[in-house]
Formats: sequence, C-alpha cells, structure tokens
Amino acid sequence: MKFSEYAAHDGLGLAELVKKKAVTPRELVDVAISHIEKVNPAVNAVVQRSFERARKVAKGKLPAGPFAGVPFLLKDLGSFEPGVPSTLGSKICKDLILDEEGDCVKRFREAGFINLGRTNTPEFGLLPTTEPVLHGATCNPWNLEHTVGGSSGGAAAAVAAGMVPIAHGGDGGGSIRIPSSCCGVFGLKPTEGRSPVGPSGGRLWHGLAVENVISRSVRDSAAALDIVSVPQRGAPIYAPPIETPFLQQLSMPLSKLKIAVVEEPFAKAKLHIDCKDGLANAATLCEQLGHNVEFAKIDLNIEDVSSAYLVIVAGETAALLERLSHHLSKKPDPADLEPLTRLCAKGGLVFTAADYAKAVCTMDETRRKVAAFFADYDVVLTPTTALPPPKLGVLIPSEIEQRLMQLVCRVGASRLVRIAFDRMPETGFSFAPYTFLFNLTGQPAMSVPLYWNKEGLPIGSHFAGQFGDEGLLLRLAKQLEEARPWVERRPNLARGSV
Repeated sequence: MKFSEYAAHDGLGLAELVKKKAVTPRELVDVAISHIEKVNPAVNAVVQRSFERARKVAKGKLPAGPFAGVPFLLKDLGSFEPGVPSTLGSKICKDLILDEEGDCVKRFREAGFINLGRTNTPEFGLLPTTEPVLHGATCNPWNLEHTVGGSSGGAAAAVAAGMVPIAHGGDGGGSIRIPSSCCGVFGLKPTEGRSPVGPSGGRLWHGLAVENVISRSVRDSAAALDIVSVPQRGAPIYAPPIETPFLQQLSMPLSKLKIAVVEEPFAKAKLHIDCKDGLANAATLCEQLGHNVEFAKIDLNIEDVSSAYLVIVAGETAALLERLSHHLSKKPDPADLEPLTRLCAKGGLVFTAADYAKAVCTMDETRRKVAAFFADYDVVLTPTTALPPPKLGVLIPSEIEQRLMQLVCRVGASRLVRIAFDRMPETGFSFAPYTFLFNLTGQPAMSVPLYWNKEGLPIGSHFAGQFGDEGLLLRLAKQLEEARPWVERRPNLARGSV
C-alpha cells in the first residue's frame, strides 16, 4: 500500500479495507511506521516507539472490533500498558513501568487498534503547549516554528501529519480541544464520567479530566466514544446512559438549534482578531445551516472560577507526586521537576483542605450557573483559544519566571506561594481562557477545524453541549464537516513531503 492510499482513509475506512481483505493489518502498520520515520524527526510527536511489537500484533489474530488493524498511538500520560514505560512527560518518570493496563487502553486494544508507540505531552499535562524538558518540543505540522498546543499535542500533531488517522488523548482543561485547534483536526471532550479512568484510578483531577481521541473525521471520534463509554463497575462518576450508539446517531436528523455565541473569555485574556474572525465565521456558517444564532454572555465571576480550577489542579499535582513516590520507591527530587510543576505541587501542599473544599464548592456553583444558562440554549459557541498557535517558547515560563518559581519553592513561605497563585490567572489563561470552564461543569465540548488565518495556521471553533449529550454535538459536527470539509485540507507533511 502506498502512503497516498493510506492517507486517503480515516480509521473506519482503513478497518473496512482490512475487513474486505483489500489490505492486511501488517501493510497498514508498515506504511504508518515508514511515514513516522520520515516525518517525526521534524515534528517530534512520537517519543516512544513500539514498532516491532506492533508488527508482531499485526501478524496475529486481532479482535473483531470496529478498528481492527488500524494503526494507533497512545498519549504518554494516563495510558498504562503492562511492562511498557510511561513517562508522563517528566524526568522523574523516565523509568516508570506499571504492571496494570488502563481501562481505556484495554478498550482500544479490544477494538482492534494496533498501538505503534506513545505521543509527546507536557510534564503531567500541566501546560497548553507540548514542550517538555524530557522529550523536547513537538512542532506544528502547519508551521514547524509554532506550538501544537497541549497537553495532547503529540497526538494532534501525529494525526495532522498523517502518521495515524486517530490517536488517544486526554482533556483536563482543554487538552484534547486546544491541540486539535492548533493542528486543524477534530477533538471532542466527552461528558464527565463517560470514559473510564481505572483500574486503579477513580477521578482524574477530581473529575475535570476525561479521556477520548483526536481524529481527522467526526465518525472516527463517534465510533471511538462508543468504545470507551461502556459503564465501568465501581466508577465514582458515570455519565447518563445513551439509547443509541454515537456512531449511529450521526445518521439521525439534526433539528434547528439555538446557539449562543459567547465571545467574552472565562478568564483574564484578550481575544486576538484572528480568533474573533474565526468565531464570526463559525457563527455565520451555523446561521447558513438554519440554526438560530445569537450573541450572549454567561454571568460568571471569572476570578473565582479560574482560581478554583488552579487550586484543584495544584492539589491533584501534589497528590500525584505522592502516588509516584510509592511506585518509584523513592521521593522525587524537586530538581528533576520543571519549575511550574514544582510550584503547582508546592501549592497543593500549601493550600488547606478548606481551600480545596471551597474550590469544589465554586466548581459546583459554576455547574449550576452554566446549567441555568443552557436552559435557554442547545449549544454554546466560543473560540477554542484566544490566540492563533503562538511560536514555540511563548507559552512556557520565561527564564526569569522559572527562577522566581524556583525561589518561591525553595523559600516555601505559604504567603509567597499564595501570591504566586493569585497572579497566575493573569498569564495562565491568556492562550486558552474558554475550554477549562467545561471541564469544571463536566459538559461535553469539541473543537472543530473550520478556519485558517492568513498565515495558514488553523484556528478551531469551540462548541459545548448539554451534560450527557455528546450525540447532539457529534451530529452538529457532522453537519459542519459536510458543509465545509476539512479532511483534504492538510499540511504538506501529511502528503508525504518533509
């Protein structure tokens, strides 16, 4: 099989070829590996290779799942495989090997995916850009000088560059949607509790984080969501059950929707003119498709909301380091952590149980406010990001900022740590002030590639739906995909040119 034939199909399309015996899984794996070896040196999306194991799996008997024989990549965060290192993008985990298989990983395997390796992610998924010290920066296939976003940046870059048609991702504040926007691909964050986080986990980031995929086509994401959304025994949270599989829902009619266009960010940030134009473009397209579109505002105390999110993330970071100490049989050396991670962990120790409980209360209050807003609307449309994909280095702390973070951590004074966190929302949400809200509320949301700026960089359109109703979002995405197809709009890297 030639690469041009491989790249012409989405995941379900490749699985259909395998089913018809028009191509073998080994042929698909070989062409995918060949393309990865060709373009990954420029992109740095794949940071761990499992090529020989993938070839061995491809030659054996595969599960009769919907993606049987399709090449796949796992994000190197929260996707454990027995006996396989999982670095979480961190120096302290470069030798971390667990014996358990993650529930999502198991379901992907049982669906017939053949895993070729692991994709790059920022340390512990904390930044909206993929530039970890351990593995280095992942470059945007549309322009190698720019970021791919994060934290599922390696996954989005791999899909955009044509390495695989679909890849695993996770989203705790926009980590599927932000890189999907930066790379011009499709990414859906499911409803809280829709995807499993076991076998040993209960709530990722107190329910903020969920797992799914990044894909080129809407139908691949729908089929993948069917795979991961099987109820998990003992799960602390589970999304409302569905009557019709998500893939089948794509063929159901979509009624006229009432869409609220929200331009004002949910944190301190300034909207770039390119992202404003992308929002207007998406709103116009929705109107042309017959939907009722009107501009609106969600009444939120953005300082309280962003601060609550940061307190929860800080607490979860500190708790993760405690768990890693057990798995690594030693306490991680703070010098091996990136300054921002170290500061987050320090914040998690400084904040009290009362601080955390207050943050959870703010999260619950925000859920009720947003749910009340959705009583009048079916969908909310915002930009995915407030800026086009910046150049590499822009979204990581500067050298001076890193030194200040290290100083605060060394001194360890609670007052200094709290001051640092009080100031964090001023810069921490400047790039992505929209996506994290729907992690707090647990609602499904997606980034749809509908707009490219004059520099040829993709800018996603962000749609959020009612709690538990990914089906409506997927049907809307399918309608948008048919009205303005994006599958054939690819960077040169995805056409076999380096």
